[in-house]
Amino acid sequence: MIELALIFVFIGLLTLFTKKKSFKKGMSLFLAVGMVAIILAGCGTSDELTKEEPAKQQEKTPTLKVTTADTFESDENGTVTISGKTEPDAELTLTVDGQSDQTATSDADGKFSFAINEVPADGSAVLTTTWKGQDKSQNITYQANPTYKTKLAKIEQDKKDAEAKVAAEQKKRTRTTRRSCSGGTTGGSCSCRGRSPQSRGKTCS
Repeated sequence: MIELALIFVFIGLLTLFTKKKSFKKGMSLFLAVGMVAIILAGCGTSDELTKEEPAKQQEKTPTLKVTTADTFESDENGTVTISGKTEPDAELTLTVDGQSDQTATSDADGKFSFAINEVPADGSAVLTTTWKGQDKSQNITYQANPTYKTKLAKIEQDKKDAEAKVAAEQKKRTRTTRRSCSGGTTGGSCSCRGRSPQSRGKTCS
């Protein structure tokens, strides 16, 4: 558009100099052509600025980036700490199977952290980050610490052993609670209820 305006100005000057005999008419024509050129130049500049503004706005909003590991391991107490870095003041959500979603906001440096407690086995989670109208999700896996796994296995085995011991004692008490006995001086029979045959003076079968 600016080039077109310059062409009009050139035409106006050319007309002015070719009509020396009618200076007033030439000047009027020059002014008219100059005004048209200025208007066209202004329109062209306005259009170009309008086109440049969206481009500048797009450049001001960077692409959302999230930096974090793909796999994490729990400590000896079974706690998995999932951490990373993204844009400042970004909203993050951690979704873990069988647990309630956790939410957090990154700090001024873009750092964030989540904790999953008492992880009994390997598993996976989904980390979703939202920032200035942009969303990004990524899958994360976590592994239970071998030491913690061994600790859990021992606790489970001790529990089973204790339950088996209680069941055995209960069964033994049930057997000795009531016994049938026979014999004695009269040849009759009696019922032994948890008492030894010697205490009753009879032989229990």
